[in-house]
Amino acid sequence: MSKVADGFFQPLMHQLLHDAPGELSLLEQCDTRFYGHLSRSLEKLEKQTFLVELSIRERPNRLRHERVKKSPRSFADHINHPFKESSNMKRQIFVNIAVTDLAKSRAFFSSLGFSFNEQFCDDTAACLVISEEIHAMLLTHDKMKGFLPKGHEIAGPKTHEALVCLSCESREEVDRLVDKAITEGGRTFSEPQDYGFMYYRSFQDLDGHIWEMAHMDMSKIPSEEPTKAGKA
Repeated sequence: MSKVADGFFQPLMHQLLHDAPGELSLLEQCDTRFYGHLSRSLEKLEKQTFLVELSIRERPNRLRHERVKKSPRSFADHINHPFKESSNMKRQIFVNIAVTDLAKSRAFFSSLGFSFNEQFCDDTAACLVISEEIHAMLLTHDKMKGFLPKGHEIAGPKTHEALVCLSCESREEVDRLVDKAITEGGRTFSEPQDYGFMYYRSFQDLDGHIWEMAHMDMSKIPSEEPTKAGKA
């Protein structure tokens, strides 16, 4: 029994069980039902007292854990992360691009080592799997037009709205993918760019969409030079 319950109930129990000799004890004067009710009440109160004491002891740790797990560090956290994800969700991206010949486009990207999610493939669309969270939906022109408001047209090979850049594990992977793309019918879009810490090349696929392959080595990013004496 807890210290709180002991301090309150021990004197009462002593009186109930140890009255003066020769006199009827208070316990004997109690109705059996009353004593049973009193006993159950004492047991219930003892449990409640223990739970209250336990809750008081554990509350600081529990609150600290909940603050770390559930609460943002500050209001700025909501501003800086307006699309903050739940802990069980990874946000995915699906880039929709129009292709002239779906079968040829599938063969082109398959030759680069990419796969397709057949659950989202048919005669009008193919879901290109770039990574677990990144996909490109290759859509026939008729399919793509179904998603465009009236009056909007699909951009031609000489009109570009976006450049898709994919990270690579090494400079060698950059060269391998771009070289393979050109071999399979793609076209060089720009010459290789080498900044020491970053290396990238780009190509156009069969429909003129621009794909850039880039490798970045964060350990080679140059640090800012200290301001030279005599200069502001």
